[in-house]
Amino acid sequence: MMSSVSLIMLIWHNYITPTSALWIFALPVLGILSEPCQHTGHFPGTHDFGDYILYALGVIIPIYLYKNKVETKDISYSSPSWKRHMLSFIVVVIFSILAFGADVVGSPLGEIVNKIAGAKWAGY
Repeated sequence: MMSSVSLIMLIWHNYITPTSALWIFALPVLGILSEPCQHTGHFPGTHDFGDYILYALGVIIPIYLYKNKVETKDISYSSPSWKRHMLSFIVVVIFSILAFGADVVGSPLGEIVNKIAGAKWAGY
């Protein structure tokens, strides 16, 4: 979680705007929403209350460390480029596949990871 938030914040030049916040908080929201689904059995995995704490720390620490630390006049923060949106999308997809599919042997996401990255990454 911490690495994905840090990477997306770097893509958006460490500025949290309404547009960048959508990408910065996409994975943390998915992670937090996956926990109740794991508890009810609708999502593969093991529900653990400690995960909530780690998700929160994985978001708070990078934001505290990086938010608005670098200010330059060369970058336009008001008009996000399509490159930042595409990079953010790619980061969210890759981290989602690795986080939600890598250790789930036999699941559809695990099979996708197995085909793309190999058995080691899919937990086989």
